[in-house]
Amino acid sequence: MLNVGGAAASKVYVGATPVKAVYVGSAKAWPTGGGSPIPVVKGTPTAATGTTVALPAHSPGDLIVVFAQNHNTLSAAAPTMPATAGTVPAWNTLYKHASNEGVPIHVGWFLATATDHTCGAWTGANGVSAVVFTNVNQVQPIGSSGGVKAISTAGSSPVIPALTDPGPSALMTYYAVAYSTGGFGDPPDGYSKHFSDARLCINTKSDTNSYAPVPMSHSSGASLTWRDVAFEVLPA
Repeated sequence: MLNVGGAAASKVYVGATPVKAVYVGSAKAWPTGGGSPIPVVKGTPTAATGTTVALPAHSPGDLIVVFAQNHNTLSAAAPTMPATAGTVPAWNTLYKHASNEGVPIHVGWFLATATDHTCGAWTGANGVSAVVFTNVNQVQPIGSSGGVKAISTAGSSPVIPALTDPGPSALMTYYAVAYSTGGFGDPPDGYSKHFSDARLCINTKSDTNSYAPVPMSHSSGASLTWRDVAFEVLPA
């Protein structure tokens, strides 16, 4: 309990900005009695070759994120987001980048309003993956984000600014490589690997107050072309 003059505080401000929570290390000291749950991955992420993918199970209020990329060419534009129609939602762009020494990629997101949304066709993609988060903020589901391109044998890692939320958020890191066989190594400490194959890897960290870029390794041993994206998922 946080006391001010012997009375329990119901609200705390830094200047005019309301404080959502106070932490001592990783333990929440205020408010007591629970608070907002931390965002977590719901179900199992999906991936498919081509221009579309079946979305994981979702409910209204869940955050759906789609990654559309083209692994087979380094001279292509970023995949094009599908138009809103029927069960295809009005995707928002989180990150979009053409090749220019990195895998062409387009990352979109949407807060679900139903249980039957579909991905739609992302023109120019030859691989699409999707992940769903629950317990997310309904006004601003995504905080800090960033992306990076690289050509490296040792791996690559995206860099994002300081985290938006002062309390624990979830982190999502996505790695894509071109022209590759083999596979990705173990995730960094504290992260869970939800999906990986020869060309992409999805990791999350579900309870964190900070972000430090950590490269992912790849077993090919070759100088690979990387495109990596990281973003913060804010709690409800």
